Amino acid sequence: MLKTDFQNDIQLHAVPLSRIKQFRDASQAEPMRTIIIKLDTRTVGPKVMKEIREMILGYGCDLTYLYGLLTRREYRRYCVGQKFIQLRRRLREAFRAEQKQNPNLKTISKGGLQGKVWKTALEDACHLFNRYWRSAQERARSNIRNLPIYQKLNDAERYYIGTLLKRVDDRFFDLLDGKTPVAIIGKSVKGTIRKIRPLANLVRAEVRKAAGRTPYHSRCRSLTLTNECYTVIKNKDGKYAIQFITRKPNSRMVIDLPSGIHFDRTIKLVYDHGGLYLHVPHKVTVQPLKNVPQVVTTKGKPALYTVGLDMGVSEVYVDDSGKQFGTRLGKTLWDYAQSLDKKLRERNKFETAYRLTKNKAKKKNIKRCNLGKKVWDEKIERYRETLKNIVNEAINQIFKQCPADVYVVEQFSNLFSMKGISKKVRRMLSSWIRGIIDERLAFKAATHGVWIIHVPASYSSQRCPFCGHVERGNRNKDKFNCCSCHHQAHSDANGALNLLLAAHETKIKKGLDRFSIKAIYRKEYEKYCKKNRITPIPA
Repeated sequence: MLKTDFQNDIQLHAVPLSRIKQFRDASQAEPMRTIIIKLDTRTVGPKVMKEIREMILGYGCDLTYLYGLLTRREYRRYCVGQKFIQLRRRLREAFRAEQKQNPNLKTISKGGLQGKVWKTALEDACHLFNRYWRSAQERARSNIRNLPIYQKLNDAERYYIGTLLKRVDDRFFDLLDGKTPVAIIGKSVKGTIRKIRPLANLVRAEVRKAAGRTPYHSRCRSLTLTNECYTVIKNKDGKYAIQFITRKPNSRMVIDLPSGIHFDRTIKLVYDHGGLYLHVPHKVTVQPLKNVPQVVTTKGKPALYTVGLDMGVSEVYVDDSGKQFGTRLGKTLWDYAQSLDKKLRERNKFETAYRLTKNKAKKKNIKRCNLGKKVWDEKIERYRETLKNIVNEAINQIFKQCPADVYVVEQFSNLFSMKGISKKVRRMLSSWIRGIIDERLAFKAATHGVWIIHVPASYSSQRCPFCGHVERGNRNKDKFNCCSCHHQAHSDANGALNLLLAAHETKIKKGLDRFSIKAIYRKEYEKYCKKNRITPIPA
């Protein structure tokens, strides 16, 4: 579908409801906001603060042990669904057997916590590993679809690969263990699997590549507590306080809460830079956007007003009309990356000197003056808060200036390419900021009852929306100039427009590989050339 096929901009933004449902994520969660409550540590005695820190360290010790457990082949299946209950039962049986031999063992927790808190740590660890494998499946699926060998597979073989990477279950772990899962092919799927073992080996290899490093626990600064582990009470003076479970049975510690605060959900207790915080999830009331145009398709079918958004390099988002949001992002990222890279080089010199010197006084001085972790963490935190503010401001502007029922964004993207910056810093910046942008957009959309759909982003930056020609030379940094019809535009605005057009194109489906997408776009371009009697540029 090309832009010339639409009569006006209203029809361009009127995407049929049937198409929206094909791309919509059915698991879009209800909007939840985390309220951060700062507790007054001045009213808390040193014994209570020491107990809290010991509990947090114990929780981290339990997570470290459980993470190591779930990386082992015999235990990794327990991260599926409610199987952590079976793992909990198995670990408790092993603990009882060990307790008979050593009566001094009082708790199953490696960090000395009570069973209720240990149970929460186990559940957190299993859920984290489930998300880890699910993410590996999604990356592996995308990588396989972009392999040249994928084009040679028939429908049955592609269906088999899809079933292996559809969900995290026993069948998936059988694959990782070296087995070849049985093919379950529906009657509607055409073709037969020629060689099943090479397919299974291919999927296994790609999953292992995509999985990367297993989750690990690095910083002990938080503790998750269910409503079984705490109680919110009302004092005699009418103020609220929270009673925490301690490491000792039948013992509680009490901390006063700010006035008027009451909750009963799973919370997180955070100890950060000497301050004590409560992270409490809170359900947000949905507030529909105003002034959203009512649209239907040219054939009178139900449609939703849709806007395309492309994530830029120098800005947060650019819509299909060319409006830019969050233009301070690029400069802020670049300035910080330069200063951070310089700081890391200086820090590496001092770390080398600290490691090589044998003078204890000199070592102490280097560590105190040049390797201070507190100052370093505060600098990183200030930078992240600045970026969060830029992202929040940009997304708020989108919902005010471009109200819509649906926003179309790209399914996959490599956000930044910063030459001259170390790989470590570049990787940290790109992955972290991408996650923040996706998360804030999803949250804001949920608070307004708006849908976010992800369409395949292949060739969205190289394709001309008017003639359909795809060529790398069409784009030069921020400028787009079609080599065929000479259409000119801002490259990010052009990408956003292509994402919107992909939502219209019925042949474009969720998870489609880049080879098939390029073939579809090539046919559209040849049709355009034939209609306008133009010689097409060779592919």
